[in-house]
Amino acid sequence: MSAMSLIGRVFTRQIVEVCSKAVSVSVQLQPRRSQWNLVKKPKPGEKGKSYRRIVHFKDEYTVEPLNVTNLAGRDPVTGKVVAKGIGGGIKHKYHWIQWIRDGPTDLNVPPKEDKVLAVFKDGCRTSFVALVGSGSELRYILATENMKVGDIIRTHRGIPINHVRAFEGDAYPLGALPKGTIVNCVEKYPGQGGALIHAAGTFGVITKNDEDRVIIRMPSKKEFSLHETCMATVGRLSNVLHGSTPIGSAQKNRELGNRPRSGLWQRKSGKHGRKIKALPPVRKIGVGEGNVPKRETLSLNYRPLNTYTVRRLGFFESTCSRTSGSKSSTEIGTRCTNKAQQRGVANVRHTPQISTCIGTTAHLALRNSCRRSMKFITTGANTRTDEIF
Repeated sequence: MSAMSLIGRVFTRQIVEVCSKAVSVSVQLQPRRSQWNLVKKPKPGEKGKSYRRIVHFKDEYTVEPLNVTNLAGRDPVTGKVVAKGIGGGIKHKYHWIQWIRDGPTDLNVPPKEDKVLAVFKDGCRTSFVALVGSGSELRYILATENMKVGDIIRTHRGIPINHVRAFEGDAYPLGALPKGTIVNCVEKYPGQGGALIHAAGTFGVITKNDEDRVIIRMPSKKEFSLHETCMATVGRLSNVLHGSTPIGSAQKNRELGNRPRSGLWQRKSGKHGRKIKALPPVRKIGVGEGNVPKRETLSLNYRPLNTYTVRRLGFFESTCSRTSGSKSSTEIGTRCTNKAQQRGVANVRHTPQISTCIGTTAHLALRNSCRRSMKFITTGANTRTDEIF
């Protein structure tokens, strides 16, 4: 190997080693204007979110009204409109409800008693709110239908052998209440606070007990099986007329924080289901041969109605109709003629289908005899003449 070729190999290896080493270069990338990020828009009411307000809770429970931030139907993270029908409204303070009704568990200990200090309307919920207290402790609960200031409510977590006699506003486990008791603010799981039946005027009913489970019929007529240690408040929730009271005006609906569902500006596109459509074409009635009703002749086959009486038109006429039967029209007409002549009726005519007797005198007895003589009675499919009676 020559010296030149050896030197070339050495230099080539060094150049490859230098180029193979990683070199850190700082490069700043500019985002493109056409670049976009996919944002998943949540659904209204998902996971308990109504996108109406955010309540600023404190670390410890307090009866002081809490501040709120109205969301107006927008997602608090992205700011996108999620619930289009929410917006505006009067800003209310939030009263923190103590959902857990705590009391003694020992059956030998009497129930815990609280006194109702105030009952008032809360703008953030439909039912009324009651301020109760015992000693130095104050808390808010949902008021029942007949709850008033000065009432004493009791709370106990024990389940005795016999059912307790609970009054409105008292809180007991489901297993301690008899069948048919009206309850509200029912716990789903023991010790986690009332999570069911919060709306104004609603209530649940205890239907039956199944070992350590209690069946509750909800306001929606569904039935839930809950553990007997779940707490529940006795009675129906207050503000019963809330569901049947009309809002009254569009302004009042805006004060409640509800935006218009439609409006005049959507009358052409029909975006919210409101679209002004053209009237249907004029409907023509009675035009054309197919639409004209045809005249029909009806015949009576009912036995009492299949008789005709004599009419006085200067003379007396009796028309006798018959149906197909065992006797012919000639026989019936002959018998009619003989009976009429016996009564002194003159000018009697008979046709195969119609027998007519005409009298020239206006005597009432003669008319009655002609009527009786020409009376027909239908029996089954046959038509016959009866004797004069």
